[in-house]
Amino acid sequence: MAVRRSPGYEAQRRVAILGEVTFPGNYSLTTKDETLSSFIKRAGGLTPTAFTKGAKMTRVRSADEREQAATTLELSRLHHRDSIPVESLSLGATYTVGIDLISALREPGSDADLVLRAGDVISIPTMDNVVKISGAVMYPNAVTYKKGMSVADYIKNAGGYAFRARRNRVFVIYMNNTISKGRSSKVEPGCEIIVPMKPERQGADWGDVVGVTTSVLSVISLTVATLLNVSRINPSN
Repeated sequence: MAVRRSPGYEAQRRVAILGEVTFPGNYSLTTKDETLSSFIKRAGGLTPTAFTKGAKMTRVRSADEREQAATTLELSRLHHRDSIPVESLSLGATYTVGIDLISALREPGSDADLVLRAGDVISIPTMDNVVKISGAVMYPNAVTYKKGMSVADYIKNAGGYAFRARRNRVFVIYMNNTISKGRSSKVEPGCEIIVPMKPERQGADWGDVVGVTTSVLSVISLTVATLLNVSRINPSN
């Protein structure tokens, strides 16, 4: 006996919420346009220890997004001189969405209040009161966040710039996966300051230079010795 699906039937579209909400877990979307703010309310709201600025969301890549990512990757391979490293591009099944949860909760229905999709995973962390400094610094580490300190101050706490540091390319990654470029970027708890390194020059190394120099000096010495011998055999009148 054939069982027909009801015309109004729709498979459950589920979203997970993790971390600092009153009732974390998996929920079914109630409407096709349910937003981030309404979903947080359904989970009982934020806990007192929630770090709202660090909230982020993982989203399942749609068929169109997979095709777009594949095209971007292929173009980057063809134009390998581009500033985007090929290895940094991902064709994974999911990707991270940087969200502005503060604005979404303050202004429901605004652009920041994203419409959710099936498979979304929302993560709300607790306060992380450290700042990481990595890349081309003398001592990459993590130090306690102090309000008012600048990017330059934190780099000094890591021993300063290392050899070949690209000082004008410093950038900051925040807990919600958004990025700010430049040494004037704001420092927030839980962020990571990254100092890129200049690539090594593709020239001859010191071993090559020494080898060539030694060979040239040997030829010169041999030439001088030969001329001296000739002058002894055939002294000038």
